Amino acid sequence: MFKYISPIVAGFFGCLSSVMGKLGSSDFLVNTIWLRIPFFGLMFLSNALMFNFQAKAMTSFGSANATTIITGVNIFFSALFGRLLFQEQLTIYWFIGSIFITLGISVITYGESKESKLKKSEEETKKEKKTETKKETKTETGTEINKEKKKEKKKEKEKEKQNKTKNKGVTKEKEKEKENEKKKDK
Repeated sequence: MFKYISPIVAGFFGCLSSVMGKLGSSDFLVNTIWLRIPFFGLMFLSNALMFNFQAKAMTSFGSANATTIITGVNIFFSALFGRLLFQEQLTIYWFIGSIFITLGISVITYGESKESKLKKSEEETKKEKKTETKKETKTETGTEINKEKKKEKKKEKEKEKQNKTKNKGVTKEKEKEKENEKKKDK
């Protein structure tokens, strides 16, 4: 139940704002302008509070669901305050109209929420594809780099082998020269 506090309070303050506006603009309670000013101040305060709680409700429930709940609560309190404060007659047509309004808003917001879910899932799919292609690109470039490094290492090893064989050849030649010199000296 506490989960629904924000949209319920927003609907209540929305209705209370209308009540304060009606009290301030009519001769229902007061005849002088100076006594009407507080009602207009309360109307603006109620609107500010309604917008505050409406924003909280929209972040909690999403705009579609919050709008439906707030509208239903607003209609309920409008009926209650209209009957209690202004002795308004609530006919069957009023109830049927309020039900149709609430149902209409529910249908519209349900369709919007379904579309937004589809868009979100499409966006997530696109993001996943982009990250996969980035990973593949990184892997491919990483593989190419590894292949190049392996080639370079093979070349270096071949050069080292060539140098060793050259060095061996040089050392063998030097050894032969030394042997020949020793033979000559003998």
